[in-house]
Amino acid sequence: MHNARRRKSSNLSGYAVAWCLLAALPVAMASEVKTEVDLPQPLMDRYEVLIAELRCPKCLNINIADSNAPIATDLRMVVAKQLKDGNTNQEIKAYLRERYGDFIDYDPPITPGTLALWALPIVMLLCAAVIFTYVGFRRQKLELTAEERTRLARLKARQES
Repeated sequence: MHNARRRKSSNLSGYAVAWCLLAALPVAMASEVKTEVDLPQPLMDRYEVLIAELRCPKCLNINIADSNAPIATDLRMVVAKQLKDGNTNQEIKAYLRERYGDFIDYDPPITPGTLALWALPIVMLLCAAVIFTYVGFRRQKLELTAEERTRLARLKARQES
């Protein structure tokens, strides 16, 4: 019996080690992969600002500065090349927006579509308030007439007997 307990204990510790290694795997895989670019200091400052403002199309809510996705690496290279070519920040963003859509920019332009996205929750809350108010007024407490009260009392008395 003592040996069976010891075997069970060693199996459990083996499972614990395996789970710890599996839990550490994503951390090991998320090693930092940064694109090294050779830019003069003023361009490097603009480069850092731009890659922090652009969203990775694959990672969804991570900017291309922090993303390790291959497309983010490519986009960092595109930004560096466009800066070397003398493009302004607006021109670079416009180029990337044209290619990847408004989603790539953390600060998308105001369009009818974005206005609808911002207005829709407010409109829905107002509609809900109107509906709840209407339903609340319709469910006002009704007063029974004297005849209805006596009839109700008779029905209750009949039910109890």
